[in-house]
Formats: sequence, C-alpha cells, structure tokens
Amino acid sequence: MAFEPTSQPRARVTCVGCKHLVTTWDPHFPYGCRLFGFQSKVQPAIEVRRETGAECSGYTARAPRAG
Repeated sequence: MAFEPTSQPRARVTCVGCKHLVTTWDPHFPYGCRLFGFQSKVQPAIEVRRETGAECSGYTARAPRAG
C-alpha cells in the first residue's frame, strides 16, 4: 500500500504582488515589509519562512493600478 497525502502541499508564498512589499534605499537591505516592519537582503517572505518555519501569513494582493 503506497502512502498518499490527503491534501495538496501549500504553494510557497512570494512577496511579488503583495501590498506590504517595499523597495528601500539601503543597498545592503533592499527589501522591506510594511506589515512586519523590517528590512532584508532577500524577499521578506523568505526571511519569515527562515525564522518561523512557516509560510508568511501576511500576504495581501496589491490593488490593480487605475489607469
């Protein structure tokens, strides 16, 4: 009998398209997260995963630009 998972694995969260993602002026820490209030060398979702072991729960889709 083969093991069959009962649920699909969650997709990795990225900050692309998140309204909390900001680009900073600091060349050493170019990414920032407004929600969690920190800057990072890599996308904030990667830092959250590295520190907590869980995917970022703060992702909120950015509103489309009017135009």
